[in-house]
Amino acid sequence: MLLSRLLKAYDDKKAANEAAYERLNAQLSEVQDKLDAAEKKISEEYEVVADQFVAQIKSIQGNIDALAESVQAQYEAMELNDESTVDTKSIETAIEEMLKKAEEAFIASGIDGVTAGCNADVRIFTLSGTEVEAPVKGQVNIFRYSDGTVKKQYIK
Repeated sequence: MLLSRLLKAYDDKKAANEAAYERLNAQLSEVQDKLDAAEKKISEEYEVVADQFVAQIKSIQGNIDALAESVQAQYEAMELNDESTVDTKSIETAIEEMLKKAEEAFIASGIDGVTAGCNADVRIFTLSGTEVEAPVKGQVNIFRYSDGTVKKQYIK
């Protein structure tokens, strides 16, 4: 009788451990997918500033890997249960902040929407307000488009 109760308790603990392991790995998989999507977006849409975010991407990846290793170790030790959790919210917040900073850096770079040829609907000004025919190298130029948008860009 005691042996059957011990076996049932062991089976229940093992089942809870398995269920928690699957649930936690699913959460880690979701956050990994978010990081992968963010990395792709930065490399494709914000290519000119992507190098600035390599270390941050690696750091976030390290956090995900550490959580995965912790979950694996707890699983192997049969320590997981229905109450076991992983903090993916802080990682998701870090990913969102990184994307926001990448967009801001990209906009600040002034290289968004480069087009071939000459756009007659653009007026170019120096910081002093003087209109010029072409961007002036070595200083910030202000581009005023016919649609009302204004962009500042430093020309090397």
